[in-house]
Amino acid sequence: MIFYFKKSRNAAIIWSILLTVIGYMILPLLINNNAIPQLAYILVPVIAVYIALYIGKVVSYRKYQEVLLLLYGSLEVGKFILEGEKMLQARISKKEKCLLALHLSNGYLAAGAFDKAKDILNQNMPLAKRFGSSMEFSSNLIAALIQNNEIKAASGAISDLKQTVSTEKNKDRKLRLQKTLAYQLACLETAKGSNGYLDVLEKDYLSSKSILHKINVSRYLVELYQRTGKKEKGKQLIDYVLEHGNQHFLVKNIGV
Repeated sequence: MIFYFKKSRNAAIIWSILLTVIGYMILPLLINNNAIPQLAYILVPVIAVYIALYIGKVVSYRKYQEVLLLLYGSLEVGKFILEGEKMLQARISKKEKCLLALHLSNGYLAAGAFDKAKDILNQNMPLAKRFGSSMEFSSNLIAALIQNNEIKAASGAISDLKQTVSTEKNKDRKLRLQKTLAYQLACLETAKGSNGYLDVLEKDYLSSKSILHKINVSRYLVELYQRTGKKEKGKQLIDYVLEHGNQHFLVKNIGV
């Protein structure tokens, strides 16, 4: 994404010029002393561009993190979606597009735009399979289906995820899949009216350091606390969502 952000683009251009000029200033002194061959004149701009691109990459990474923090930090959901959609249409690599689509789906889920979340996940699922992100895409798709009250479709997606877990041979990935499956199954069964997954969701909430994820889990926990008569616990979570949720759709819907 070096050339998407103006700051990283300018950094790459300026540093490539600056390093080339410095190189050509130093080279005559070294060549006169027979320290390096004349071929170095050709290599100077090549090396300068390589270093400049690295600097541009560092700057673009920082700018990209600033964009992600709009969602995962301050929960400025609308602003994140606007910036993310612009980036998605820009000339970025397919891998960058895949990861950005995943983040955008989180943004649309936070905005309560579940159909938009489903669309962007389905459109980019081939890229997700190519770059090893199909688990995360499937998890978000299940979340969108549950929250859109498409229970039958969500159940089918979870069955597919179970099949994936059963055939996975990589131990680390299998553990991640099992954790994802357990969480989404708890959300689905809670949405269907079960009270049997309170412990699972509480542990998930307490173990998470993500404000966004805590708010997402709060939707189900508040529902469970209200059903089981734990109104004080439910009120605490509602207060948390209202305090930290900013533009998350649950700020206006939690506990309703």
